[in-house]
Amino acid sequence: MRASSSDPQPAPQFAGRLRAVTMGRLLTFLGVMVLLAATGGSLVDPAGWSLLVWAGAGYLVCNLVVLVLPARRNVQRVALDASLLVDAVAVGVTLAVTGGPASPLAFLLYAEVVALTLVFGWWTGVRACILLSLSLAWVASTGPPALAEVAELLGDTDLALSHALEPEIRTVLLMLGMWLVAGLVATLSTVTERELRGLIDDLALLRDINHDMDSSQDLAQVSDQIAETLVETFEYERAVVWLPEGDELVAVGGAGLDEAALAELGTRRVASQAYPLRNALRDGAPWPVPRDDPRPGALERMLGKGAPLVLVPMGDEERLVGMITAVVPRRLGRPPRLRHRDVRLLAMLRGEAALVLDNARLHAELRARAVTDALTGLPNHGFFQQRLEEELHRADRRRSRGEHADLSLVLLDLDHFKQINDTYGHPTGDKVLQAVSRTAGKVLRSADVLCRYGGEEFGIILPDTGGRDAKRACERIREALGRLELTADDGRPLDPVTASFGIATLGERPADRAPLVARADEALYAAKRGGRDRIVLARDDSELTGTRG
Repeated sequence: MRASSSDPQPAPQFAGRLRAVTMGRLLTFLGVMVLLAATGGSLVDPAGWSLLVWAGAGYLVCNLVVLVLPARRNVQRVALDASLLVDAVAVGVTLAVTGGPASPLAFLLYAEVVALTLVFGWWTGVRACILLSLSLAWVASTGPPALAEVAELLGDTDLALSHALEPEIRTVLLMLGMWLVAGLVATLSTVTERELRGLIDDLALLRDINHDMDSSQDLAQVSDQIAETLVETFEYERAVVWLPEGDELVAVGGAGLDEAALAELGTRRVASQAYPLRNALRDGAPWPVPRDDPRPGALERMLGKGAPLVLVPMGDEERLVGMITAVVPRRLGRPPRLRHRDVRLLAMLRGEAALVLDNARLHAELRARAVTDALTGLPNHGFFQQRLEEELHRADRRRSRGEHADLSLVLLDLDHFKQINDTYGHPTGDKVLQAVSRTAGKVLRSADVLCRYGGEEFGIILPDTGGRDAKRACERIREALGRLELTADDGRPLDPVTASFGIATLGERPADRAPLVARADEALYAAKRGGRDRIVLARDDSELTGTRG
């Protein structure tokens, strides 16, 4: 048992416990003295007064000495052993002069045993029981004084049983009671300590898990980490993390799944109010789902048909952060079931996981705001430069492997945009910018990157695209813009929207960002000088070719 007197407790901790017990003894001593004084000495056999005074003085001095001893381990251990002996003698003398085994102060035996067993553990409690049993045997052998005065002081208390029992029997009963109390206290202390240490270990485990989870990653990565924790650390067979989307939950992260289930992450959905998910949400705690209980088809598809599940809601019905679903494992060949520790760990994990997911969502929102243009919803200039650098590095890597790497950059500038603002007002100009961003986004491929470069200018990154295909993409945008029918805020129709395009391609040139942007910018100004509403492709540093619709 970890709390026994033989445990390697640090010296300051051991000394602190001994001082606490010593203070308790001194307070008890003070209480007994007050009791004896209040009864006018009627509880004490007159022949035993001198013995009680000497024992009390010695007891007081010994305990005061313990309080001032240095906190060295060996000194404190000797002090504990000496205090056990002194306390046994003092209790024995007190009982001997106040009624023997039938003394109303016999509770001192139990108080000493309980305190020592709780504070120092089972072995110290055993030593205390041995010494107190010897002391009690000495008290029984001296012969108890008459209890007439005691009975009179206690009033209606019936002492018939105490008088009827032989002193030897009373002594044996006291000893048995003392040992029983020591065993009971030691057992309860062991159970409590085991539970406490288990809780501390679980908290340490969750602290390590929380440290390993990186809330700066995106929600899918964090969801994968949570699912992997269930499988790798908590030993569940399979796990899926679901995140809310409207009234549904979408499978986002998973671990322990087969290839088919992994491929379905991001597509599988389940209604948050479907049985038994609504029960878990309403209860706000881990919810077991036995094999025979019905469950939505999406859960069966992801986790296996008829698998014993546990549902762990993160949040509640008012604010749902997500839902963890996991297959309960078999342990040592036993049927799968949730243990008390499993429920406790899952309950603690749900709070940690919800916090990490919330932080990941906040990080994602902050990242989106940092790289998103508020008016058009497109990535901003900073994102454009960063993404262009990434695509150029990608082209470099492909070239280093001997592969061909195409990349085109387009700068698009709306024609006569200042005139729109001056004539119709800036709200109308904002409406035009939003319409252009939507229209161009619909025309481009999903792999293409459309950004607001600044003002009425847009930048487009076209990966794996040569000059000819880049011109075709720009022509599609130009034609789509020409079909727009926009009106000003006051209802007046606007002239058709036109734009000038400048294209630069990587070709066989070094993958450098600044020269590529400069060539696209030069091509754009060539389109402006050439009459606007046209597309100009920079073929090399000295040649520009353009087309006009």
